[in-house]
Parts: sequence; C-alpha cells; structure tokens
Amino acid sequence: MSVPIKTVRCLLLDASSNDAESRVSTLKNAGLALRPTTVRNDEELKAALDSESWDLFLARDNQADMNPFQAVKLVRRTKAELPVILISDHYSEDLRTKALQAGMQDALASDQNELLPLIVRRELEKITAIRGLEKSSRAQHEAEKRCQLLLDSSKDAIAYIHEGMHIYANDTYMELFGFESPDDLLCLPMVDVVAAEDQPVLKSQLKEHLSTGETQSFPIKGLKSDRSAFEAEMVLSPANYDEEECTQVLIRDNTDAEALKQKLKEISEYDLLTGLHNRHAFMQTLSGEKAEGTSAHVLYIDIDGFRELTEKYGITHCDALMRDVANWLRDRADDKDYLAHIGDSAYAILSPGHDAKSIVSATESMIADFSEEYFQIDKQSIRITLSVGICSLNLEDSNADASFANAHAACLSLKAEGGNSCKLYNPAIDSLLDQGEKDILEAYQAAVQSEGLALYYQPLMPMKGQQVQIYQAAARVRDEDGHWSLPANLLDALSKAGMAIEFDRQVIDLALTALKKEKQAGKSTQLLINLTSDSLVDDDLWDYIESKIAEYGISSNRLGFVLRETDAAGYLKRASQFFDTVREKGILTCLSHFTGSVESTSLLEHLDLDFVFTDGSLTEAMIKDPADQATLAKVIQQAGGDGKSVVVTWVSTAGALAQVWPMGSHFIQGFYIRAPAPDLEFDFQ
Repeated sequence: MSVPIKTVRCLLLDASSNDAESRVSTLKNAGLALRPTTVRNDEELKAALDSESWDLFLARDNQADMNPFQAVKLVRRTKAELPVILISDHYSEDLRTKALQAGMQDALASDQNELLPLIVRRELEKITAIRGLEKSSRAQHEAEKRCQLLLDSSKDAIAYIHEGMHIYANDTYMELFGFESPDDLLCLPMVDVVAAEDQPVLKSQLKEHLSTGETQSFPIKGLKSDRSAFEAEMVLSPANYDEEECTQVLIRDNTDAEALKQKLKEISEYDLLTGLHNRHAFMQTLSGEKAEGTSAHVLYIDIDGFRELTEKYGITHCDALMRDVANWLRDRADDKDYLAHIGDSAYAILSPGHDAKSIVSATESMIADFSEEYFQIDKQSIRITLSVGICSLNLEDSNADASFANAHAACLSLKAEGGNSCKLYNPAIDSLLDQGEKDILEAYQAAVQSEGLALYYQPLMPMKGQQVQIYQAAARVRDEDGHWSLPANLLDALSKAGMAIEFDRQVIDLALTALKKEKQAGKSTQLLINLTSDSLVDDDLWDYIESKIAEYGISSNRLGFVLRETDAAGYLKRASQFFDTVREKGILTCLSHFTGSVESTSLLEHLDLDFVFTDGSLTEAMIKDPADQATLAKVIQQAGGDGKSVVVTWVSTAGALAQVWPMGSHFIQGFYIRAPAPDLEFDFQ
C-alpha cells in the first residue's frame, strides 16, 4: 500500500523523549516521512491544533499532565478527522475497546513496533480518502452552483422534466412559452407546451429516450401560454437535477433561426467594400436570367489605369475610390439593372429589356458622363475613365458563363486600344479562345449538365507507419464514349473563359460530399483538393469554403488544398495569405510539382506547408536512368524541413519503389500504389 501524503505532520504525546524518537525512527524506516512535534499538556496541544493542520496523533498513556482520553476530547472539538492512535504500556483488548469508544482510531502496545507502521499507513490512507472526498464534495457543490447560474442565465431555453412533468425551467424557457412565474410551470405536463398534432411525436421520442438513454433531437411545434404555436427543435438528453435522475429539454425556436439564416444568406451575396452584390451572387443571377430566356446584356466595367493609381496612391485610398465609383454607378443604374463589384477595379451590370443599339448608346453616354466626374483620392481631385465590354445574353450560348467571359474579352480588347469607351462583343474578333478550346468547353459544359463531372482519388501511401488515410482528389470529365479523363487544355480554356473559379467550387462541393459520406461511415478520411490559380484572386474564396464546411458538417482538418509550384510562384502573396488563413482553421496546405530549383526552394520560405509533392518528372528520370536517383534524394531533403511531409509522385514500378524507399520521404504516390479511382476503398494497411 502507498500513502499519498508526502510529509506526515505528526503530533506526539509521550513522557519519554527517547521512546518517542525511537518510534519516529521506526516509522521513518518503514518509508514514512515524518515531521514530528511533541506536546505535553492541553495548552500545548490546543496551540498546536490551532496553528496548523495535522495528519496523525500518536498518544502514549504515560504523561502525567494529560492522558490520551483527555487529549482525544480536545482533538474532536477542533479536528474531527485527525486520526488518534493510543500507545500503551498496559495494553489490553478492554483498553482498545475503550479507546475506540472514546473516538480514537486504534490502540496497540508500546512494544508492537511491526504493527505500528501498518496501522499508521491504514489511517493515513483513510484520512487522505476523507480529505479527497471533502475536496470533491466542495468542488461538486461549486460546480453545481456555477451550473445553476449558467442555467438560470442561459440564452437557451432549458427545462428539466421527471415522469413527464416540469421540475425546473430557466427564464429563457419561461419567456419562450409566455409564462411569468416558475410556479406556472411547476408540475405542468410536458405535453401541455406542445401542439396537439405533435404530442404523439413527443410521447414516442420520450419513450425512446427513456429506454435507450440516448440524446434525441427532432422538430416539433411548441405551444405558448396564449395557445399560439411556433416551429421549434427539441433536444432530449439524460440529466440529473437536484440529485434526481431526469430528462433535460432544450428548445430552439426555429422562427428566429430561419430569419437569421436568411439574413446571413443576404450578407453573403454582398461585397463588404462597396455594398454592391458580389461576383458569386452576380453569376447566380446571370444563370437564372439565362435559364428563363431573358433578353438582357452583360456589361463588364473596368477602371482604366487602376494599377497605376494603386502604385501612386496606395491600396487604402484606392479602396475609397472604388466605393465612390460604386456609388456613382448605383445612382446611374436603372431600377431593373443588377449591379455587382466583381474584382479589384471591375464591376458588372446585368441590364434586361434593351436591344443592342440602345444599350450601346446608353453605355456610351454613361462613359462620357463618368469621364467628366471628379473623384477625391488622398485629398486630390482626379478624373478617371472606364472601359466597358458588352455581350448579349444570347439564348444560343451554352451557359451564362460564356456571356460573362465574352463581355470580359470585349473589355480587354478595348483596354488594349486605350479604353475610355464601350464595345459590343464580336465573336470573330474578341474571343480569347481558339476553336479547339471552344470545343473543349462545349464538351465540358455538356458533361456537367449530365452529371459528367466527378472526382477520382489517388492514395498517399505512408512510408513511416503513420496511421492516416489521405487521398488526393482530381477532377475527371466523362466524354461522349463514357470514358473519364481530364482533357489536356481544359483548365487553360476554363481560365480564359472566366470559368475556372466556378470549376474549383464544383470540385470543392464534390469533395465535401465525399467526406460527409466517409464521416457517416465512421471513417477518418482526409482529402487534398487541387486549386487553380484563378481561385487565388477570388476574394470570396475563403468565405465560400468556410460556409461549405459548415453546411456539410465536416471537420476542417479532413480537408487540404494543393497549389502547383508555378501557380504559387506567380501569385506568391495571394498564395501565402490563403495558406495562412486556411492553416489557422486546421486545413492542410500542399505544394505540388516541386522541382527543387532555386526559385521553387524559395517558395518554402514564404509558404506555411504541410505537404510538398515532388515533380513527377524527377521520378520518371530516375526510372530511366538510376544515376538521377541522387537528384530526387536531394529534392526530398530540401523539401522535408520544418515539419513538412514529402510525397514522392509517379512511383509506377516496383523498382522505383525500391529506389525511393531509403530516401526518407514520408509518403509515396503513383500507379504502382493505385491509379486514380472513383472510390475511397484503398487498403492502407
């Protein structure tokens, strides 16, 4: 047995200091760290009891001024739990009985040196348990007080019921149901606060909860004291209130929740800087108008020379300028126009009900008036101009994205000519796409409309025994023959057409759908998703990701994003900001196609990364010429610092695996492990 008290503070009542010292030595030799203090009369004992806390009292009946039976009475008046052990030169069972009756813990003969440590240990363990119980009781009492305060002040409507009757309800609960006093609810049946048509549901859920002990959550219609009904969600969970087992009832009023949800939806559709609609909302409206066959035009509006303005006046002053331009456009737009801020210096208008001639004329007039306007920037008055690309929302176009991209193309063509004008899109002149890219986009759009966009998953095989299940997700498009692949120029064509951001969002949705299914199956799968460079300049990207994670109910650490080395280098500041943002939320960050060049190595200093994927060409070169093995090993060493995990890609043969194995990479990926497949059933064991 062990005694948790490190130093035993012991009182000694003994006329013989030699015997007392010998007894202390016996206990110390038994492994007890004693700090003894001797008392000889009741005054010294009382002073000792008042001065500090004690763990043990050894009282011998050889003291003339005070015997142990007098001492125990004094001890019990002040230190009820202090163990007192009688040590007697005239020990008998009758004496032990009297000692126990007097409130001592035990008695033994003065020469029983082997028995003494056993009794002392027993009593020390007992007093330790008593003190621990008292401490736990105090903590429980304080916790109950805090819980009661939290219940009383909670903004959630909470009640406790026993055998179907209310035994407690907080103020929020009473206010929700319209009761003024707790007495109005006391012993009121739970069914009386539920609409008649939902009472069978409540009884069924209560019965199931009581039989299983599991938390139940279900929609129900609440009934207030004035008999008015409201939609709510009820949560039943097991509880203990006032030392009685009962059921906790939590009521959430869905009326306010729906209003809040609608308010959040409205907020998500607006640009915080200008107060106009944002790009995502504009594209949704554009798609809706397209689907309804509305006759309308898309105007892509861009401020001329904005980069020079930013360099001259700084971003803060240019933000104020963009707000002023937004206000000017808002005042100028028709009531039917849908106006949005879609980029740093870019705005868009969806204008219905005009023919091409009238919309061009109206736009020319707007541009002329704008060029005469003075705008304040950094306490200076300046004039600026606009370039406006216009495209008809042609019913023959395959989707709304094409009309938006065409208006953008017309604007870019116009800016190349000097700007300060408008231009109606001419397919023969302004298209950014060649015929091959148009064919690829048309095939892609047809596939998407028939659920022909999917994700294929390629596992990352752990090399160091990590217990993880990680896949890289890659988009695949179904062609006319039913084969799944990613057309070589698709991503470039999507970027030129202004559709890459929407493509990335579709991929994110598909990945989160897959993760939700994995979560429901009890799996801890993680997915790494490729992002295009277009998404890096999308100011709404993180808001979209965050809202989708919440919508699907996925833990953020199940998700990761992958950027190509060239994309990260081309948009380094944006990439760094994005990775910093997502990593704070626990999302994994990855860099792919890492070549180990001077430029790519410098990226590692600017980007906070979890994974670095080596470029597949390095593995391919090693397979063809084993002499290149050292090159790959060096790249792995470069990439693997500061806690980064290195993934060697394109491991396509057993020989390649044997070569890579001793290089120190954390994961491998390639066709030898498994080719990309539509399922998440790889055996990581």
